[in-house]
Amino acid sequence: MRASLALRRRAALADVAQLNLDLESYNENNYRGETVPPMDYNFNIDLEETRLPTHYPIEGPETDDDGETV
Repeated sequence: MRASLALRRRAALADVAQLNLDLESYNENNYRGETVPPMDYNFNIDLEETRLPTHYPIEGPETDDDGETV
């Protein structure tokens, strides 16, 4: 499993490296002088977001007498 994960990680790195090369090439060669800002390749926030629920109950959250979520 470790070998499989390492291989997939290297493949993901190759995609990110190509993406970065494309971005740098665009910035260096755009004849109109337009540039794209550098990208953040830290996917930790994106991964956390994928773990959030995608279905929510029809009824709202339970609240106490003061309207605070329980």
